[in-house]
This record gives sequence, structure tokens and C-alpha cells, in this order.
Amino acid sequence: MTNIEVGLIVGIAVSVFVTVKSFRQTKAIQRKLQSIERIKEREEKNRLLDEIIGWANAVIDCGPVLDTTEQTGDELAIDQVYTYDVHTLAITRHELLAPKQRVEDIRDIASNFRQELKSAVRMATSLLEQHLRMLNEFSGDEVTAHQLGMHRYILIEVAKHVIEEAARIKLREMHKM
Repeated sequence: MTNIEVGLIVGIAVSVFVTVKSFRQTKAIQRKLQSIERIKEREEKNRLLDEIIGWANAVIDCGPVLDTTEQTGDELAIDQVYTYDVHTLAITRHELLAPKQRVEDIRDIASNFRQELKSAVRMATSLLEQHLRMLNEFSGDEVTAHQLGMHRYILIEVAKHVIEEAARIKLREMHKM
């Protein structure tokens, strides 16, 4: 074998070695990039779920607190009454404007997730809009005040359900890691 042939064989071997090494490094980089992308996707999902949870908490926190002065023993929570007066009414209307302005955004965000969350958000946003209409039409009579209180109770329960659904998704995502 001549020096040229030996040089050619060595050159081919080095070339094959470099190609294989380069291919392996490229694959390792691709796996790392895919891993980083998955982490970024999870973080984005988490951020979006946090937005939904924050919105639902804002809905819950708006308005009067539960009046339990007339509650006795084993009464059902549905019989509890949220009391509305002129001052509370004005504050509640004002407080609910921020969550109301985010309704479309929250619906859009929820559309990226499971049906259970989409349905819960759709129901909560619809109830929020109805509640605001009821607040705007409230005349101060006792029957309407009771209906408003009952509606607020339902709105809060549905907002809590939104939080539960979002938390379930977050928990599932954590287990995928």
C-alpha cells in the first residue's frame, strides 16, 4: 500500500469519524432544544392558567361578603344571603368592571385547554355578564336583592370550579415533568 492510499484511507476514516461525531452532537443539541421548547410550553401554559385563576379570584373577591348573621346550624349554603345596599352596589359594579373587561381574553385563553375548563370559563363569564346586568337593573327591592344575592352565590361557586379545573390541569402538567 502506498503512502497516498494510506493517506486516503486515513482521510476517509477521519471524515467518517467527524461526520458521525457531528451527527451525534447535532442530535444531542436537537434533544436539548426540544426539551427547552417543552419547558417553555409548560411555562406558557402555567402562566395562562395563572391568568385564569387570577381572573376567577378577582370575580370571587368582588362584591359583598357573605352575611351569616341569620344562619343557623345546618342550613345549606344556598340559603345564605349576600346583602346589597346602595354603597355595596356601587362598589361591586366598579370592582366587577376589571374582570368583565377581560372576559374575551379569558375565553380565548381557556379555548387552548380541556373542555371542562372551557365550559367552566364560559359559564363563569356568562354569569358575570348576567350579574352585572342585574346590578345595573337593581332597584333596591328585597326580592331583587335576594335574587342578586343568590346569583352572586352561584357566580362564586362557578368561579371556584374554574379555579379547580385550572388547578387540575396545572397538577397534570407538573406530573408530566
